[in-house]
Amino acid sequence: MAILRGLIGLITIGAIAVGFSYDRQEIKHNLKNIVIQLAIMLVLAFVFLKTNVGLSILTAISSFFSWLIDQGKTGVAFSFGGIVLEQGANVFFFHVLLPLVFMSALIGILEYTGVLSFFVKWIGKLVNKITGMGELESYMPIAATLLGSPQVFMTIADQLPRLNKKQLFTVALPAIAVANITMVAPYLTMVTGEYVVVAYFLNIFAVLVIAAIVAPQTDEEKTLAGQNFAAEEVKEKEPFFTMLGAYMTNGMNIAIAVLTMMIGFIGLINLLNNGFDAIIGITFTEIMGYVFAPIAFLLGVPSEDIIQDGAIMATKLFSNEFVAMGELSQMTGLTEKSVAMISTYLVGFANLGTFGGVSAAITAINKKQATAVGAMAIKLILAGTLASALTATIVGFFFLLTVDPNLTTRLGLRAVQAFYILAKLNSV
Repeated sequence: MAILRGLIGLITIGAIAVGFSYDRQEIKHNLKNIVIQLAIMLVLAFVFLKTNVGLSILTAISSFFSWLIDQGKTGVAFSFGGIVLEQGANVFFFHVLLPLVFMSALIGILEYTGVLSFFVKWIGKLVNKITGMGELESYMPIAATLLGSPQVFMTIADQLPRLNKKQLFTVALPAIAVANITMVAPYLTMVTGEYVVVAYFLNIFAVLVIAAIVAPQTDEEKTLAGQNFAAEEVKEKEPFFTMLGAYMTNGMNIAIAVLTMMIGFIGLINLLNNGFDAIIGITFTEIMGYVFAPIAFLLGVPSEDIIQDGAIMATKLFSNEFVAMGELSQMTGLTEKSVAMISTYLVGFANLGTFGGVSAAITAINKKQATAVGAMAIKLILAGTLASALTATIVGFFFLLTVDPNLTTRLGLRAVQAFYILAKLNSV
């Protein structure tokens, strides 16, 4: 039954995406690419969640980022060391958000030295070769993950004015759905590290799958979009310390913006909960849980947890992932599968507030295209939500398996071989 519900979840996500597709007839020409990308997601999820090697890799990556966060906290401790906190206290602004300043500075250094640009360019080319989505289209999820918005749009400033509606949708979607690497710091303090890392990997392909259905492009459109495309932004470098200061300031601005939204949204949700409870005897969060419960059920969330997980899904959509993660951290009694699915669902943007930032970034480059993106707002947010749901559904499949870890490691090697075969198949 659980496997059937997972399959129903995949079918439901696909059906919704087809329902608001720009070109349903063209989808059939992308079926091969869509199937390959889903297979890649299944292979990655299996290797990372069900093999000793994969689990070791996830743990190592999670531990590395946790170590980086600890380095960033030294600056926070120096600046705010005089503030006396209760022993064991975890102040959200100090311990979760302020390390963003350090992480942003580190990203700035890697981008300035060309390290990030190198990885973005060549990983994008590899993804394009495997998925066949097109050079520009494959580049965007990688760039959105490593560079973030608005930097990702600055790297395609020359191409942006020439993109048609479907291409524009495809390049805007990753910035709305995929969380950039800077956000890994606060995520790791609120959600199990292994789930954060696996979600980052899967979200890249989930976005491509949804884009291939909602905005399927012809081979000619992919070729035109990729012509004269260069991954590096062509401009004179600013002085190193000017750049570093700008990235640090941006990190602080993000921390303050997130804090502002947390204060406002949590207060509003609490007001709604108390108001609804006083009037009708049930909180607003509980109502949203019942509204979204059928969706959680279709995705494969265990039946006993669908109301709680549904409420968290609604919270992310109407506020942001941090508020939702805060609610998740306070819940008890959820099954391991539910925690894994909702955790990976939350690792990403895809909410109403994110669209404003994307629209502003595109407006700074081309107002005409920003107007076109504005007309896609509902589709983009829905598509981003579907991408998050797809990642969660894929993860849910592998909590159905109870197999000896040594056996799964051998199966994982077979899965990697299958991954190679899929890449060869797509190049034919």
